[in-house]
Amino acid sequence: MRWGLVAGLAWLGVAWGSAPAHACGCQESTPQLAWTHAGAVFVGEVVATEPGPQGDGSDGNWETRLRIVEALKNLEDREEVTVRAPRGAGRCGIPFEAGRRYLVYARQWFSEDWLTDRCMRTR
Repeated sequence: MRWGLVAGLAWLGVAWGSAPAHACGCQESTPQLAWTHAGAVFVGEVVATEPGPQGDGSDGNWETRLRIVEALKNLEDREEVTVRAPRGAGRCGIPFEAGRRYLVYARQWFSEDWLTDRCMRTR
């Protein structure tokens, strides 16, 4: 009986604890707040996406090149832009897919790097 209880508890531990929870922990902002905080807002079509230089592509940042379909805030003089975004739901990433269009809210990071994620309302 005692071994049965131990085995049962061990099974529950494996069943509930075997896969870590990976949920995005940010609180999505309102459209007005996202607009205010973004350095650029645009509708873009994904041309290509690839692992960024710091990651192996499985859990790091990805670089996505987008053709600007409509510049809504800044970037009016650009035809394309590259944004970095985390890959994976646990890091609030965007699963960019080639050929699809997205409404992108981005912030500039250092020189010409643009960053985005779900928390910024990119969809």
